[in-house]
Amino acid sequence: MPSSLLKRVRAGLVRTYFRAVRAHGQDRAPGSGTVLYACVHRNGAVDGLVMETVLDDALGVAGKNLTRSALLRLLLGEHVAIHRHPATPAENRENLRQLKKAAALAVGGKPVAMFPEGTSKLGPGLLPVRKGMAYLARLAVKEGRGEPVRIVPVGLHYERGFAFRSAVEVTFGDPLTVTEADVRDLDALTERIAGAMAEVAVSFRDAEEQRRGELFADLVTALDPGASHRRACLDYASGEVPEAVREAFDAAVVGRDRHGPPPVPPHGGLVLGTLEFLLLTPFILAALAANLLPVLGGAIAARIMADDDNVITLWRLLAGLPLWCVQVLGYCLWAAFHPAWALPMAAGYVALSCLGAAVYWRWKRAFAGLRNLFGGRGTELRRCAAMVKEWIGCGR
Repeated sequence: MPSSLLKRVRAGLVRTYFRAVRAHGQDRAPGSGTVLYACVHRNGAVDGLVMETVLDDALGVAGKNLTRSALLRLLLGEHVAIHRHPATPAENRENLRQLKKAAALAVGGKPVAMFPEGTSKLGPGLLPVRKGMAYLARLAVKEGRGEPVRIVPVGLHYERGFAFRSAVEVTFGDPLTVTEADVRDLDALTERIAGAMAEVAVSFRDAEEQRRGELFADLVTALDPGASHRRACLDYASGEVPEAVREAFDAAVVGRDRHGPPPVPPHGGLVLGTLEFLLLTPFILAALAANLLPVLGGAIAARIMADDDNVITLWRLLAGLPLWCVQVLGYCLWAAFHPAWALPMAAGYVALSCLGAAVYWRWKRAFAGLRNLFGGRGTELRRCAAMVKEWIGCGR
């Protein structure tokens, strides 16, 4: 399959699964020279898919644990593969060969993206940063005959990394200039890279504060659809949220699971919220019926195979994509025996699928609002929402 077609497929997957990918500060990236991107790793191989939509021509550095799968190799896009934990001299030599290749391409003007944590986690903060990026920078400086290298930190923040039609925010930080003198001490350079990555990452003190902070951001973005989920998380973690608002919110979400419905009130109150839910439900059911095989198969695969939040999306895509192809093949075979219905069926399928995806998040919020209203904490949640809305209206 041509690389350009594969790139469109990957972009289509990202646009289908996530309702929005928003990039902030991309103009900070140097327009020329040797540029490396040090990306925060949050959501497994999906991070690479997201970065490809933002950095159109970048080369990725991936772990060989991912590239053993032919389907994953297609999903990862253009990349070099290294052993995450080289255990033999041969594996070390292979890593060096691949990183030299990446360094040569970077010096030639091709941006290279790497995830220096080495593994991903949708946890409260940045994982320990390894020396791989610093070592790649050393190779690039050597390949460029002493010319400085720019390392741009990139933060990825998922509204709900495990949820269909969530949103992603990609934040570019100020680049680090790395000289020939800097690459002599890889430990010190790794600390600089980790510090720059921490500046663009969303960090909480612990998992409990993360749970409350992300739920708070869910409420903020429900009340103000134009608000940044990432900024709301940062406001909560940094203490920018007034104490009274924070206490009221914390009381309203005691015991609430992050995987459960977000703590949002019905949009427009009970009557309008119910009307919205009832009007959107037929479109959701029709889109689900039209895509039952990939949706159900992906959900089952994620439930069976995913051992943490950060691979739920990956397993849904790994199972859902081939099942979608099987489904489309089945539709095509049916249409071959019913040619008069082929065009109306194709148009109807595309329309239902696109419309269902477009309204899914709104329908999900409407459902959550009604469930919250009748779940025993409606009064608390409405009072809390009023306080948050006032805080937002005051300019935060």
